Amino acid sequence: MISDQIYVSNSQDQGYVRAKLYKPDIIDDTPCAFACVIIDEQWNENSLLDLKDKTGCVSLIGILTDSGKGDTNNTYLEALNTVDGIVKCQPDEVQAVVESLNSKPSNGLLVLDAFDIKSLFEKEGIFEFAQIDPIKIESTREKTLKVVVEKIIEKLPQPAYFSSILLDFNAQDVLIEDLGYICEMIESILSVDDPNLFYQATHANKPDHMGFRVIYSQSH
Repeated sequence: MISDQIYVSNSQDQGYVRAKLYKPDIIDDTPCAFACVIIDEQWNENSLLDLKDKTGCVSLIGILTDSGKGDTNNTYLEALNTVDGIVKCQPDEVQAVVESLNSKPSNGLLVLDAFDIKSLFEKEGIFEFAQIDPIKIESTREKTLKVVVEKIIEKLPQPAYFSSILLDFNAQDVLIEDLGYICEMIESILSVDDPNLFYQATHANKPDHMGFRVIYSQSH
């Protein structure tokens, strides 16, 4: 993995984070690579460009929840046209989307560069989100992993043809064996070109739990 230092000009600034959710009514210039906003809130072109300038982010990521369906006012459309990428999710999944973009070297074995994530959004622009909340490891780690992978596959659209996909394994103490099983299962079922298939691991908040999150764009 190549450090964010090469791609993100403010990555050495105090308080830097890979990804953060910002609110339009709160002054916040925390430096980041991916500035996330909820499109349904009162963002417009000027406020978004100002946020991009203040945070030094490489990409503005708009999160579109169901609560915004059918809203086509000018401010809303301005926001949609200003962000660099869009992720559609449920209102209670917003934080999980941000956490998926907040992968960092301290997380362990599998981390994406900021450049990889930026490129992902530049390729497609609009993505869907699916997740399996972390579940407690019962009996054996292998059995729990099998359940988690099967559940996330069930949540993805079928037939499983994707133009781009980011798969985020959310667990503590990720093992090489875990990643090998995930790759084998996923690649035997999903149809996506290798250059557009991204894996990463992020740190679960609860010990002895594992879950899965996916940001994807379907082939048309």
